[in-house]
Amino acid sequence: MRPTRDLPFRGRTVLLLGGQVEESPQEDEFLDLVAPDEADVRVEEAIIALSRAVFARGGQLAFRDDSLVTPLLLELVLEYWQSLPGEEIGGENRRFIAAPLLILDTHPSEHHGDVEHAIHVGYATSAAFTSQIESPPDRIVCIGGRLDYLEQVNRFNRPNARTVPVFSIPSTGGAASQLRSIPGIRNPEEIVSQIVRSRQDVIRFEPPELEQNEPIRGERHRWESSPFEPERVPQFRYSLYPLIMNAILDPDFEPLPVTVR
Repeated sequence: MRPTRDLPFRGRTVLLLGGQVEESPQEDEFLDLVAPDEADVRVEEAIIALSRAVFARGGQLAFRDDSLVTPLLLELVLEYWQSLPGEEIGGENRRFIAAPLLILDTHPSEHHGDVEHAIHVGYATSAAFTSQIESPPDRIVCIGGRLDYLEQVNRFNRPNARTVPVFSIPSTGGAASQLRSIPGIRNPEEIVSQIVRSRQDVIRFEPPELEQNEPIRGERHRWESSPFEPERVPQFRYSLYPLIMNAILDPDFEPLPVTVR
């Protein structure tokens, strides 16, 4: 267990807005279209990256009940959840102050029994979406989602209300893609991908070093007769998403620019 001082989001909430998309994502500079279910895969990988980043920092993840998002997060949170040792003993040393999952506007569905179990055990709780408007989250992250999520983002922009940073991940499609053109919405994907691309051409794998001891019985190592050249670091699909989520949650990261039109 990490010391609680190393959990910067302990007691703070990140709101995830998103889920399944209705159309196929567009091909972009960093991610090619390689599968028929590309849209769902991108959304799932981005949600996994966000949830791990939030849970690792001791934060709570709030989200609308969704047939794709809810089962995924109910499974992922168990990697970080610590069952109560008995009553409230040792609570000050626990990773989470409250339930790590806050499920908004739950409704009867095929996974409803799993939601009830999670609430009963204690690693999830439920509330109405309006509760997040009255008590705004620390950040809002938009991943995929139907276009009606655009209106939900606007509900946080009330007069005299605390400004909540809103981030979109355009490559996941849906509402997140549409948000990139709205003033005030941050696009961390753009700046992080630019940093990664600028460094890819100069990052190399070093060739293996020769052993100092002489080979037994005069045998030569295979690489002694054929010199190695430094190799480029391969581009792992979706490796960009964890970097993006770390940038969103890291206060020491260079401030992400706000879209201005």
